[in-house]
Amino acid sequence: MKALSKNLVSISIVAVLTGCNSAQPTPNNEYTVKQDTTVNKEAVTLSNTEIKKTYLENGKVAFESKYVNNIEVEKIGYIYYDTGELDTSTRYVKDIKEGTEKKYNKNGQLLWIIEYHNGIKTDYKDYYEDSKIQFIKIYKNGVLSSKKQYLNNGNIKFEQVINNGVFEDISYEYYDSGELEFKRYYSND
Repeated sequence: MKALSKNLVSISIVAVLTGCNSAQPTPNNEYTVKQDTTVNKEAVTLSNTEIKKTYLENGKVAFESKYVNNIEVEKIGYIYYDTGELDTSTRYVKDIKEGTEKKYNKNGQLLWIIEYHNGIKTDYKDYYEDSKIQFIKIYKNGVLSSKKQYLNNGNIKFEQVINNGVFEDISYEYYDSGELEFKRYYSND
């Protein structure tokens, strides 16, 4: 977030949606979008919902906030590479990470996803270039509790149970075929 603040323009795009005649959907249940390019404002009509956008100097959206009955219900923050491509998107509720955070490379390929609940990490998925899962890490109360590594062919390579951040008694490693290669036992001695 800190990296964004130096590039933020003090323009806030506000979509005012309540009390407007244009707040009604068209017969096809579509909604209208109005844009005034001279002051860079836009309005999206969705009954009692208001969308606010904060833009970076380069014109990219930094934050998109959704309000229902004048109460912010969610916000999505965006971070970009210097070349303009999307780097990361993060969902917030009441300024706390909630839901999905996604990281992309400069070609738009998904690199990883982190899920949050009340600001606490619940799981992490890392992807190969072909979008197949490479790693999964599961967290309990924000502490790593298990992890799995997958081969590009989709077969599991490694799995381990972790207790309060400490390796448990055993981990498993697999051949490329997915068959168990060996078990590794741990001791806290």
